[in-house]
Amino acid sequence: MPNFRPLQRPRSATPSTESKPITCPQCCSQSLLMTWQTFANNTRHIRVTCRRCGRFVRYATQCPDNIRRADNETQSAGDQQ
Repeated sequence: MPNFRPLQRPRSATPSTESKPITCPQCCSQSLLMTWQTFANNTRHIRVTCRRCGRFVRYATQCPDNIRRADNETQSAGDQQ
């Protein structure tokens, strides 16, 4: 008799981060910086970095709020240099 795994409900393609705020895994800070990062293949991604310890946290989804924040914070970071 073949072994079959029970059917599982498929996971959402984009997990909700609304209920759980993003925190730094190293220092547990929620003060995060979102900036644009261009990969070698010219695709752009929103990089999330901890403002307190500088650690890379993750790449954020490109929803309108994150895009707006990355645009503003990338421009601000460029002004400081």
